[in-house]
Amino acid sequence: MLRSYKAFYENAAQDLAASWPSASSLRKIWYLCIEPGLRAVMLIRVQILVEDIGLMPIARVIRYRNFRAHGIDWVNGARAEGGLVIRHTSGVVVGHQVSIGKNATLLQNVTLGQKSISTSDQGQENPTLGNGIVVGCGAAILGSIHLGDNCVVGANSVVTRNVSSGSRVVGSPARTIENRKK
Repeated sequence: MLRSYKAFYENAAQDLAASWPSASSLRKIWYLCIEPGLRAVMLIRVQILVEDIGLMPIARVIRYRNFRAHGIDWVNGARAEGGLVIRHTSGVVVGHQVSIGKNATLLQNVTLGQKSISTSDQGQENPTLGNGIVVGCGAAILGSIHLGDNCVVGANSVVTRNVSSGSRVVGSPARTIENRKK
């Protein structure tokens, strides 16, 4: 349980720093009060902490509060490392068992989750995102896939296949238009 508290504080500090890297500490506290994306991320951090402690009914209440206040549906069981930035909160859906790496940025109406509603498949059905990911407006990343580090997913893209590190993908279905790892 001590590890959960430590991870909570480390990730929350990284989230705050990633949102406004050049702001002073006092200004960051002010942003926490007025910026809905940062408030939503902090509620996600509290939800994950409460889940780790084992208080699932309280985690569900926090999830509901975040959904009603910010339009984010962060399903219990989803995880994100530090540096998570959600710029515009409306319509963001993150499914069960989704794993998001460090310094990820999500824009509005992003969906990360299962490819189908069938529950007959056992195991990991949701995506894993690497570090430094940017997911554009309206993008959907679906199925048991992996996006490598430093990928950019364009607006309204539908990603259903693995994406290598440093790639930029667009379209429906998504195709790689540039690989910056050259």
